[in-house]
Amino acid sequence: MDEMENKEVVHQADGETAEAADLLIVSDELAVGKKKKKKRREWWVILLIVLAVLLLLGLLFLQCAWWWLHRTIDQNIKKAPEYSESEVAAKDEEDIVQDIVEAAPSMKPEEIDKVEQAVSNVHNIALFGVDQESGSVGRSDTMIILSVNRDTGKIKMTSLARDSLVPIEGHGEEKLTHSWAYGHAKLALKTINQAYGMNITDYVYVNFEQFVEVIDYIGGVEVHVNQLELEAINYTGVESDKLPGTGKQRLDGRQALVYARCRKDSDTNRNARQREVLIAMYEQVRKQPISKLPDTLKKVLRLCHTTLGADEIMDLAKWAILNPPVIESLRLPNAQLKPWSGILDRQHGWVYVYDLDAAKKVLYNFIYEVDVKVSGVTQYVPATTTTATTTATTASGESAAATTTTPATSPSTATVPETTTTAIP
Repeated sequence: MDEMENKEVVHQADGETAEAADLLIVSDELAVGKKKKKKRREWWVILLIVLAVLLLLGLLFLQCAWWWLHRTIDQNIKKAPEYSESEVAAKDEEDIVQDIVEAAPSMKPEEIDKVEQAVSNVHNIALFGVDQESGSVGRSDTMIILSVNRDTGKIKMTSLARDSLVPIEGHGEEKLTHSWAYGHAKLALKTINQAYGMNITDYVYVNFEQFVEVIDYIGGVEVHVNQLELEAINYTGVESDKLPGTGKQRLDGRQALVYARCRKDSDTNRNARQREVLIAMYEQVRKQPISKLPDTLKKVLRLCHTTLGADEIMDLAKWAILNPPVIESLRLPNAQLKPWSGILDRQHGWVYVYDLDAAKKVLYNFIYEVDVKVSGVTQYVPATTTTATTTATTASGESAAATTTTPATSPSTATVPETTTTAIP
């Protein structure tokens, strides 16, 4: 009996031991599981800390880079004189809206609201390319209105023909290019604002002769070359290798300068070539390795005189880099304006004559994307004749003045393509 009880006690003890062992195993497994979870949590914490540190370092790097860029721009840009709206006859935004509404009297209230929004969204900047020798004021061979609209993601470039006949304050009707020579940027801005109904106070001017160095540094520019341009580039004494033919060609700095200045066909085509070089430079700079960008930036900035501050340039550059804009271009005069071109008289020489009120409407339609009707445009036919006086010798040996009267050059309508669009990838 005692033996039986002892066996039961032993069995019971063994059972309790087994249960204890099982509990111990489970406890060990739970402990191991907790340790694994704890390790996983530790790894996640470490990973988050590493990511946070990298993010902070990245932000610090961007902050330093932004500070460096701002400092580089501020130190290298050349500040140009600033003028008030009244000094350069810049129109108010309300006046531009009023001009548009008056030209389209059937506009509905909601359409007028869109016009007001469009006008307020656009920042117009004048770009002058100056042919300037050391110590001289020079003339502005290139005049481009740069219209930036961040709302639509577009930059619009309007080239104004240098030989356009426009009223210049204090000088009567003269070629647009002469406004710079007569009164530098101030009179050039005033002339553009008055002739084309604009509101421009900001401007940039550069000497295109100096762009040779920049174009060479960035590796040249790619443009489309036709036969006339090929001959101009290859046979003007440029110390560069001759281009092999027409079509898409890479030009070095000196070749690009000849290309941009070529005007054997027309002044408007010359303006188009200048715009093409500027766009090609922009595309080429965007392809540069990051290591080359600082020196490229410095070289370009040292050529520019502008009213824009470092903050404005940085803000504009950031927008253009993060949101590559669509670039659209227009030439004035275009075929819609039925321009007359020819030798007007001895004083003016070769000029473009066209309806400036109609040109203003064409410009508004392009820049602000409105739909103002341009009608009733007639081509100008000059009554002026050019008179040349020469000295002839009579049979008796006496001198006599011989006057030859030649009719003004026959009216001709410039063949000008309409607007072009370039999407920057």
